[in-house]
Amino acid sequence: MEPTMVKAVLNAMPMYQMGTFKIPKTLLKKLDTIQRKFWWGFKSNRGLNLISWQNMCISKDLGGLAFRDLESLNHALLAKVAWRILHQSDHLLSKLLKAKYFKNEDFLHLSGERNNSSWTWKGIELGLGIIQQHYMMEVKNGTCTRIWMDR
Repeated sequence: MEPTMVKAVLNAMPMYQMGTFKIPKTLLKKLDTIQRKFWWGFKSNRGLNLISWQNMCISKDLGGLAFRDLESLNHALLAKVAWRILHQSDHLLSKLLKAKYFKNEDFLHLSGERNNSSWTWKGIELGLGIIQQHYMMEVKNGTCTRIWMDR
């Protein structure tokens, strides 16, 4: 059985939801279990796994089969949405979310959760938290730099 078929079928189904919502860990574990059982061909919970799942998730260059870690994929897709809101402020989604959740604030410097927010916004907040931890700015002429807030 080809790993490409497993990845194309089982990873494609939850892709939209993963880019929109933070998927609970229990559901991600169930999806991983389905993927493992499908790959190894088990019809019951019995069977011998010849290679650990973590080793199968390693890239092909390093000797793995490049299966995706679904939790990392979920976080990456939510960070991608937050990045688009940050850099494409003229799009409808950015304007809509700005009007609802951060009218007078800068998106990059939001802190704390919003009250009565949607599941989608909670996922975007998670992605924004990832961006806030890992982004760096180039100062250039310094007109857009907030010295006490930016890294």
